[in-house]
Amino acid sequence: MSSRRAVVRAELPPDLRAPERGRALVESVLREAPPERAWEAEVLVSEVVTNAVLHGRPGGDDPVRLTVEADEGRLRVEVEDGGPGIAEPHRDLPAPTATSGRGLAIVRGLADRWGVGRLPSRVWFELELGHPAPPRDT
Repeated sequence: MSSRRAVVRAELPPDLRAPERGRALVESVLREAPPERAWEAEVLVSEVVTNAVLHGRPGGDDPVRLTVEADEGRLRVEVEDGGPGIAEPHRDLPAPTATSGRGLAIVRGLADRWGVGRLPSRVWFELELGHPAPPRDT
């Protein structure tokens, strides 16, 4: 990555097109990142934006606010929505037959750092960009 810093802020409509728009914004600032890290960033953005659309305030008109910050070695993404947020993310994986509940587990598995906040509802993650993805414990 070059030494310049990029910051992108956007309000996405609270619909199922929002994850694609979020991925496009992240892709626009990661042109020089290692391909595997760029792919992970796009997966993570899809998960956190989808989570905001589905659980933020279903049926509401509040936009999903996306902030993307990238510099020479780090990507930080933050997503806010109009919902109440969660105090603590669940650590348990959902049952194999569950139809939801895997998004934050994916974030936990791929992100180098991540967290949640309330008031406003917020999920954030960070990826180190200057190196290939670190090995994961299995």
